[in-house]
Amino acid sequence: MRVAQIMLSAEFGGAERSFTDISVCLEKLGHEVLAIGLNRSKSLDKLQSSGVKTTRVACYGSWDILTIRSLKKILSQFKPDIVHCHLARASYLGGSAARDLGIMAVAKTHNLVKPKYYKNIDMIVVTTEAQRRHLEAEGVGNHRLWKIPNFSSVKSRPLKKPLSEEDGLLRLTALGRFVKKKGFDTLLEAFASLRKEESNVKLTIGGDGPERNALKQLAMDLDISDKVEFVGWVEDVAEFLSGSDLFVLPSREEPFGIVILEAMAVGIPIVTTKTQGPLEILDKKMAHFTEASNAKKMAKDIRAALQSNQRYKFAELSKQRFDTLYTSENVTRQYLNLYEDLLGK
Repeated sequence: MRVAQIMLSAEFGGAERSFTDISVCLEKLGHEVLAIGLNRSKSLDKLQSSGVKTTRVACYGSWDILTIRSLKKILSQFKPDIVHCHLARASYLGGSAARDLGIMAVAKTHNLVKPKYYKNIDMIVVTTEAQRRHLEAEGVGNHRLWKIPNFSSVKSRPLKKPLSEEDGLLRLTALGRFVKKKGFDTLLEAFASLRKEESNVKLTIGGDGPERNALKQLAMDLDISDKVEFVGWVEDVAEFLSGSDLFVLPSREEPFGIVILEAMAVGIPIVTTKTQGPLEILDKKMAHFTEASNAKKMAKDIRAALQSNQRYKFAELSKQRFDTLYTSENVTRQYLNLYEDLLGK
């Protein structure tokens, strides 16, 4: 099968990771994939070494009709069986190009989206029931909605004993883009509070983004900079998480949370805020839940998780759920089933 994947975003976060991962997985299964992105796309930078064909376009906004012309030219030359768009801009422009050429188009949502950007899309893929309910409430017919979860290419591995069993230092890890909605400022405040009760804890945060300097300054202001390590962008997520005592997701908003899947795959106990994605992925037998934007409660719940003799039982159950539902093999097969259904095969 020939599949064109379109992502018109320059940055690299969860949505972009989904775009690159599905492109690589389809290519490995022997399908011919063309990944289309912006001239300045970080996603295409990562894909260039994977064997996936890439091409770049200019785009200045969802109103840019010149991008539609560029996409039509690229698609006409590649002749895909199906076009798979990611995020609103690609769905609006890529969907228009595909419609003009008579090619079936799929779009994957990554949040609670506005239907107007998906009017030229034949099938909208939601990742959670919350996204399905939102689109139905906005007037999108259920016949245009197909649920497929996100996945992680991190391979499930046996549970590993935390390094704290060797040196007594409790290690917390967190990972994500440094933007307001990810809640890293709340995590730092919670960690400062936790340190008053637990002096043998360390926090390591992976990621990058516009709030990097502000977060480092906050750590200094809270007098915890000697116990907080910012390691920058993480390429090997499994290695980064391995050996830690607890993974914390402090997001104010989290429509899905691929990083949650990565912690599940590695078998790390999880504390997460009660946000959209984690509440659907996990339950109270698999993770400890806390309140978003509430540093005092987050500190209390992190401490309770660290002291719980059930946390590795939780981790084992969450790893089992990952192996059942969220592996790359399982989810890629669901996409292929969708493509084949749309193509009438």
